[in-house]
Amino acid sequence: MDLGETIYETIIREIKEETNLDIEKENFKVFNIYSGEERHHIYPNIEEVYFINIIFETSIYSGKIVSDSESYELKFFDLDRLPSNITKPFESVSKDLKARMQSNDI
Repeated sequence: MDLGETIYETIIREIKEETNLDIEKENFKVFNIYSGEERHHIYPNIEEVYFINIIFETSIYSGKIVSDSESYELKFFDLDRLPSNITKPFESVSKDLKARMQSNDI
């Protein structure tokens, strides 16, 4: 987040910067918030962090997906065909998404 920015302004800006996709505040909502031990990570430079992930959901966007300098490749995947190298902290997100889809809440 930039100073003074709302979470909604941040998500709109970050999605545009990192994927080239455009979304509008009215077209997304909070899916879940994740924190705690499961979000612990130690970087190769020994920097240690605990992430807080606020996951948003939307199916309405415009633009063509394009990688930026922070990503070497971006793709959409069906939940039942996620790559095997998904990062450990996001395994719980995919599990929750699958559970929500099975209950037809999405």
